[in-house]
Amino acid sequence: MFVLPFRELNLINDEQYSLLGLLHIFHPETRGFENIESDVVKVLFIFDGLDESRHPFNFQRTKVLSDVTETSSVDVLLTNLIKGNLLPSALLWITSRPAAANQIPPDYIHRLTEVRGFNDPQKEEYFRKRLSDENQASKIISHVKSSRSLHIMCHIPVFCWISATVLERLLGESDCGEIPKTLTGMYTHFLINQFNIKNQKYQGRNETNPQKFLALDKDIILKLGHLAFQHLENGTLMFYEEDLRKCGIDVTEASVYSGVCTEIFKEESVLYQKKVYCFVHLSIQEYLAALYVLHAYVVKNVNTLTGFSSKKFLSFNQSIYDLHESAIQKALESKNGHLDLFLRFLLGLSLDCNQNLLKGILKKTRNNSESIKKTVKYIKELKRDDPSPERCINLFHCLAELNNDSFVKEVQKYLSSGSRSGERISPVHCSALAYMLLMSEEVLDEFDLRKYRTSDEGRRRLVPAVRCCRKALLSDCNLTEMSFESVASALQSATSSLTELDLSKNKLGESGGKLLSAALMSPNCKLQTLDLSFCQMGSSGVELLCAGLSKVPTLRLSNYKLTQKSFEVLASALQSGTSPLRELDLSKNKLGESGVKLLSAALMSPNCKLQTLDLSFCQMGSSGVELLCAGLSKVSTLRMDQCRFNDESCDLVASALHQSANSQLRELDFSNNKLGESAVELLCAGLRSPLCDIQSLRLSGCNLNEKSCETVISALQSVTSSLRELDLSYNSLGDSGMNQLCALLMNPNCKIQTLRVGNCKLTEESFEIVASALQSATSPLIELDLSKNNLGDSGVKLLSAALMSPNCRLQTLDLSYCNLGESGGKLLSAALMSPNCKLQTLDLSYCNLGDSGGKLLSAALMSPNCKLQTLRLRQCNLTESCCDDLASALRSRHSELRELELRDNDLQDSGVRALSAGLEDPHCKLQRLGLRQCNLTESCCDDLASVLRSHHSELRELELRDNDLQDSGVRALSAGLEDPHCKLQRLGLSGCLVTEGGCASLASALRSNPSHLRELDLSYNHPGDSGVRALSAGVEDPSFKLETLLVDHGGEIMLRPGLRKYGCQLTLDPNTANRYLSLSEGDRKVTDTPRREQPYPDHPERFDSTPQVLCREGLSGTRCYWEAECSVGADIAVAYKGISRKGGGSDSELGWNDQSWSLEFSGDRFSALHNNISTPIPPPSSHSCRVGVYLDWPAGTLSFYSVSSDTLTHLHTFHTTFTQPLYPGFWVFYGTVSLCMLG
Repeated sequence: MFVLPFRELNLINDEQYSLLGLLHIFHPETRGFENIESDVVKVLFIFDGLDESRHPFNFQRTKVLSDVTETSSVDVLLTNLIKGNLLPSALLWITSRPAAANQIPPDYIHRLTEVRGFNDPQKEEYFRKRLSDENQASKIISHVKSSRSLHIMCHIPVFCWISATVLERLLGESDCGEIPKTLTGMYTHFLINQFNIKNQKYQGRNETNPQKFLALDKDIILKLGHLAFQHLENGTLMFYEEDLRKCGIDVTEASVYSGVCTEIFKEESVLYQKKVYCFVHLSIQEYLAALYVLHAYVVKNVNTLTGFSSKKFLSFNQSIYDLHESAIQKALESKNGHLDLFLRFLLGLSLDCNQNLLKGILKKTRNNSESIKKTVKYIKELKRDDPSPERCINLFHCLAELNNDSFVKEVQKYLSSGSRSGERISPVHCSALAYMLLMSEEVLDEFDLRKYRTSDEGRRRLVPAVRCCRKALLSDCNLTEMSFESVASALQSATSSLTELDLSKNKLGESGGKLLSAALMSPNCKLQTLDLSFCQMGSSGVELLCAGLSKVPTLRLSNYKLTQKSFEVLASALQSGTSPLRELDLSKNKLGESGVKLLSAALMSPNCKLQTLDLSFCQMGSSGVELLCAGLSKVSTLRMDQCRFNDESCDLVASALHQSANSQLRELDFSNNKLGESAVELLCAGLRSPLCDIQSLRLSGCNLNEKSCETVISALQSVTSSLRELDLSYNSLGDSGMNQLCALLMNPNCKIQTLRVGNCKLTEESFEIVASALQSATSPLIELDLSKNNLGDSGVKLLSAALMSPNCRLQTLDLSYCNLGESGGKLLSAALMSPNCKLQTLDLSYCNLGDSGGKLLSAALMSPNCKLQTLRLRQCNLTESCCDDLASALRSRHSELRELELRDNDLQDSGVRALSAGLEDPHCKLQRLGLRQCNLTESCCDDLASVLRSHHSELRELELRDNDLQDSGVRALSAGLEDPHCKLQRLGLSGCLVTEGGCASLASALRSNPSHLRELDLSYNHPGDSGVRALSAGVEDPSFKLETLLVDHGGEIMLRPGLRKYGCQLTLDPNTANRYLSLSEGDRKVTDTPRREQPYPDHPERFDSTPQVLCREGLSGTRCYWEAECSVGADIAVAYKGISRKGGGSDSELGWNDQSWSLEFSGDRFSALHNNISTPIPPPSSHSCRVGVYLDWPAGTLSFYSVSSDTLTHLHTFHTTFTQPLYPGFWVFYGTVSLCMLG
């Protein structure tokens, strides 16, 4: 082991040494020892004090050195050691202050350790051990805690010692005067204390007046200040004899001084017995430097800050404000903050209270109070192009040193009042807010950067606040390298509580990857979940970061563009035995054969602890699948949704599951992969294995026909003891498949509790079998999804009889899109009134129940036997007529209803008035009411406000989205919200034509009754900046419960009525148009020309066989509405950009694959198409050639409407999860299709 301190290496300047020669100088005992390169010798170098080094390091251009006997300069020797060129087997340990650690690139750092300061309990422990008087220790602890800046600084042990030294003396004096509450005050008292001790103990002076004894030592204090200042700019902490002489300090004088005042300045003997000097702590150097600069300015009229190597002589009428301005600008230019504390001291020393203590050195400055006012104003108005958030926050520490908290109070008022101007939160105010959060002792559960109404720069200024939260959501915030420095610093902090971090959709880049990787490797990092999905980094950034990624238990890397090197690092970590990684999301990545091979080997390792693996949307090819298969059975949860496997790939996965002798797999999601017959056979062979212990199996949309469904169900007979959840929806199950499935449910060993068979082409025969199974004494089924099957009244009759059976355990039933009418509603109502019926949740959405069906269901809800708690009746053709019946049900003392969904029904204001009467009844238990898009206006809001005011109302959630309520309606609602009886926790007003006036009413209501509302959705309105400002206080004010405020996608266009507020302008893309389609009218009209080929040039995106065209615009992340008019017949569709353009098969035809969704329109006939499944749609009562399309991309819904005289009649809604931008398009059978102008 060889210790080589940088403070001693600094003494070797121009001399040339070999590595062996250097060791002989520092460790003479090694002379004659030449086998340092031997494999049997393990060498450890300890380089102490990188921050003290004066040797330059150039890792890019330094010549390569590999011979330990070759001579060179010290910096070349050290650089080659660190890079591994010299003694590659040697171990290096380099100590450094954090500010200097970045001199070594992260590539050469394998482990980072940190010497931690005191945590809060240790701070108290220090004071109690340091002070014998328990009462005095308690007073000091209380005083330090009263000043947040002092308490934070006490994590530095030296500052604890300084504070104890100063406060012990002051509290022990009868006339101690004011106790210091700032850093500057504390250090000023410390300086006085140390010179007082020096004078009394070593020089026999009994002078106790600080002014007099400081005057005696003024010369040496200022010389030390000069030395401190000269070397602060370049971060030099160690001084040598020549440095002292340049500042007028005699070496003998320095030795004497270091002997009598060791708490300020100390001397050590190093190499060749040369002397080296340093201040006891960097903060003392910064304080003395500030004192020297202030003295030069106020006494000598010299501004030393105009250049650290030059002086500027001033006119006598200049105020201290000019010095402050120079210092602030200098500090803001620093990248690592090396002048932060210096600036705080310089400003603090300008206060009269501190200058009075230092009269022996300073004279009072001119117009001090006016200058400080100007400085405060300058800091508050300061605007720079892109200052570091940390530098901005330091300015607020500076205000604290000036005893000025006006900005903090201003920001608090700014956030809690809606009366200020309509501008967004400025970047400077964001810095102030970050400062307030950091100075607060509270640790936030969640910090969501997107909630703050500000610019990208403002959000970057807020980033340092991640240090004081447990969960940080920074997704899609356009963060910069400076922001990632703040995040990395927080992760490495010993006091950080950060356990969950979302950085998705940011451009990390290589530099961001380096910073984050180093942070993740820190022993202080407590991160449990990290989301880097959709982060743009470049290959080198990805590789750098991967080493740290294996340190978190949950890692999301969706669409992360992983490289070969990335897979190597991840695979190595998974096999290491030390990685905590349990959940890994690699969806939407191109794994490649090499990546798959590495991943498979890692999964097979006995050290791998991975439990959940998501490979959805990963297209890896047959060879990649084959490599991966061996390791798949080692995880407990495997998601491979929509991997677009071919038959061979499916066969390989199924075969792997079959052959695994010790499978850990409990949950398998294989949805939306087209399984061929051979793949089904192999998969089923795996399910039949006695070792198979699958509990959840999802095969939705796997292109299974009746035969393959029979095969799957037959195989499931062998896993009935473990299987709890089965999803076979969107497959052609048919009656024969359902017959076998129901036989399975009646097996005494069957444990399936959740069964999903939506859109499986079931007929009346199937429902007869289902009903029989539900009545079986052995059926374990609790939840059943039969949606999108043509149940009809006969099927409902069978099902209702089953629900009345004492053996039926069913609690949740989904019959949406099942073609039920009034008679079906009557049958279900009778079942709900049966004492044997256990149903608690019923979904009848998109069934044509009508008001008569609603009346029957209402009667059932009043039955003492009805146990229903959730009823969903979306788009059931209900009107205001049925609302009286529903209100009667709500008033019934027997009703157990907690949630009622009525969205997309034409209830109108009169219907809501009737409902409100039921909601105010003391027997009503309803907690959630959905009234989205129910053709409501402001007139209904007085009735709803009355409900909110009622002390009987239990309503917790009210959804009013897409109703034209306007400000007047919101004003009425606000009157209800401000009532102390109001219990509402969530209010949805998205797309309700709200402006800043409505926001002001809501803000006033929140201030009046701040105890309940937790979420307010005002997205897709026009609140204006002042409206947003008025409401933001609810999120920031700790007395409010408001946690979520949604105000995104606002603007004046959102004041259009109905869905047209979401209108978007589209144009057809000529590069996609089939050659038998002609575009016209500015690419807004397409015409079928079957006998005339258009002279379009070749293009890879052109449909070559099918008469189709897509629009230029890709839609994602928002709500969009458009209309198209068809003359004869067409498919009106949306598609992912990746839809095939070649050939005339289903892969390229809109609606017939998993890449597109379509509405087929031909005369008066409609069908909904997706993934080769066609669903007939009943035609609307009035004929129209215009179709409206409403895409709610975030919610995953795509709705089609027939448009007639501005009236929208709903045709069909697709429900899914969109993962890519969608491109509107058309398949033109005959005639023309035109995109309509929406005004």
